[in-house]
Amino acid sequence: MTRSIVLLAACCMTALGAGFTWQGKGDPAATSGPALMQDTTKHDDAGAVVERELAKLRGSIAGREKQPATEVFKNIQLFKSMEAGRLPGMMGFWSGALGVTCKHCHVIDQWEKEDRSEKQIARDMVQMVGEINTHLLKNIKNLDSPEPKIGCWTCHRGKVIPEFFPPRDKKN
Repeated sequence: MTRSIVLLAACCMTALGAGFTWQGKGDPAATSGPALMQDTTKHDDAGAVVERELAKLRGSIAGREKQPATEVFKNIQLFKSMEAGRLPGMMGFWSGALGVTCKHCHVIDQWEKEDRSEKQIARDMVQMVGEINTHLLKNIKNLDSPEPKIGCWTCHRGKVIPEFFPPRDKKN
């Protein structure tokens, strides 16, 4: 359990070290940090941008979808044995969960590059979610769920920086 807490703390510190801040509703918007300066796509357009890039990516791997991801893509560090055809869908899911486009983590059309720190942060977050789902949740006594799970959306809710506090109803 201690190892899991350390991993969670490390992921949070990685995010903070990358210039992210946790903010509650009503707090001034953070103005620094690489993720906040890179992707200027309007939220309404983000889904169309992601779908266009994923369609191009799917076209580039046509006929090789059933092969392991490592045989089709360069620099795969997680999900190495996953079928290559599943990877674009996962990327689309993560884009939606964070409300970002592909260029948040990637250099477009040079997907293997490591130029963006957010790419490693995403890997660390995926491992954190796995640790929580595999080890931490099952150790919570009296949890009323046969198979409790979390995912990116659990915290992010379509935002790069999760809100720390729930929104409050304004009272006059």
